Amino acid sequence: GALRTFGPPEVRERLGRAAHGQVVFNYLGQWDARPENPGDGLVRAEHGSFGRHHDPRDSGSHPLEIVGAVQRGRLSFTWHHRPALHTTDTVRRVAEDFAQALRHIAHHARDRR
Repeated sequence: GALRTFGPPEVRERLGRAAHGQVVFNYLGQWDARPENPGDGLVRAEHGSFGRHHDPRDSGSHPLEIVGAVQRGRLSFTWHHRPALHTTDTVRRVAEDFAQALRHIAHHARDRR
C-alpha cells in the first residue's frame, strides 16, 4: 500500500495496474510498553481490544485482515474475514497453523540462547 501511494513513479504505475492482495497483515506493536523511567513518558495508553472499530457494514479493504499486537506482555492476533468468501472453519484452521508456526519460531529462538 505504501509503495502504491508513495513509491517511485514507475513502481506506483506497475502496482496501480496490479490487483490488490487478498490478505492484509497489520502489526500494531506493543501497546502497553512502559518507558524505562516512568516519569519520562508524556502519553500512556492501553487498548482493550484490537477488533474492528468501524461500521460493521464496511467489509474492509481485503478478504482477510489480520491485526496483531502485544498487550500485557502477550502477542495476540484478531482475524477478520468475509464469510461469503471463506468459511469460518477455513480461517480458523489457517489461524491455528499460523499460531503453531509462531510457537515453533519462539521455541527455536529460545533454544538458540
